[in-house]
Amino acid sequence: MKNSYLMLLLFSLSSTALLAQPAEAYLSEEHYKKLDGNLERLFHLRQGVFRQKNKAPNGELKSWYVNSGQDSVMLYTVALGNKYRDGYWLLHYQFMSNLPDMPVYTALEHITEINRDSLHGQMYKLPVEVKLSQLLKKPKKTLGKIKLDLEELEALDEEIFYWKRDYNSFEGHSLPYFQNQAKREEKKYTVDYYYIHLDALCFMAKPAKKKVSIEVVKKHIPKVEGYKTFLLRSQPYQTAIFEDYFKKPKKR
Repeated sequence: MKNSYLMLLLFSLSSTALLAQPAEAYLSEEHYKKLDGNLERLFHLRQGVFRQKNKAPNGELKSWYVNSGQDSVMLYTVALGNKYRDGYWLLHYQFMSNLPDMPVYTALEHITEINRDSLHGQMYKLPVEVKLSQLLKKPKKTLGKIKLDLEELEALDEEIFYWKRDYNSFEGHSLPYFQNQAKREEKKYTVDYYYIHLDALCFMAKPAKKKVSIEVVKKHIPKVEGYKTFLLRSQPYQTAIFEDYFKKPKKR
């Protein structure tokens, strides 16, 4: 019952936040058109509440269930800090629906602009423990504990290069990063590929036996129709939890 309550709270808080904002304050096509620049657009596309689905051979999208069908996989991505002061930061929190306070993956992502159509996302280790229940009940206090100091944060091997595919979508790939799968007694590199648009974040992970060059990674970028893992938006876009996120600092 407790876990069911947390899931209900997750969606009700998203809805409440939306009602408290102007009608266009979610990632509708109309709101998306008002965003200025590719950094702002990608940053908005990455945020939201997502439910993972996999494409069946017949093309149908089916929810991915684990633990004998008891859990579905969710991703909650939210902005933190102040973009004018700290830059563009995201918290990624992936979890199973019945174990919301035991995340399977957490990371901070700092997105910066390389040029007008190309962007870079560097992943960092989350410096403090965060639970979904705390994040939903006391978001400002919980996120406020995370210090966005590049000199103190621990950079992960994961970094993503994004580029504008068209006005409504972006593609991206990671550099090969090292994974140590202790249970399988297997060591391998992984390359992640992304296709991101208004409705979903499409994802594909490919193993690599060695740390190949970025030129080799680019040669294996999948076609859009080749993606089989979809993170569909379960909720409309929710702007940053912090009310002051979009406020410019006062002039001294």
